[in-house]
Amino acid sequence: MSVAVVWSTVLAFAAMLGAPRAGHAEVQARPAPSFSCGQATQWFEKTICSDPELAALDRRLALVFAEAKRELAPRTGELLTAQRAWLRRREECRTVGKVNQVGCLWGPAVSGGELHHCAH
Repeated sequence: MSVAVVWSTVLAFAAMLGAPRAGHAEVQARPAPSFSCGQATQWFEKTICSDPELAALDRRLALVFAEAKRELAPRTGELLTAQRAWLRRREECRTVGKVNQVGCLWGPAVSGGELHHCAH
């Protein structure tokens, strides 16, 4: 199985487990992302910390990515190359303006297809 197929499957699975968008379900407790919001310095970290659903998605995506790396070890080269490209594309969300950054980061994270804009 190719890395692209594995990564697409991993992201699709993460999306199925993903947090519902606002208005679809109550958020019980404020979920924590995969990093410390108290130490957030980057724009995307602050944006993720500002949105409970995005924080929950970040944590889930980090767990799924770690599992994909374990499953593919020691052949993780393609996965890491795809991740680097995905992280570069995440920077596109920086230019959409503060109001739209959450939506920009949210959409590609749950696409289940090609890596686009966010994961930590």
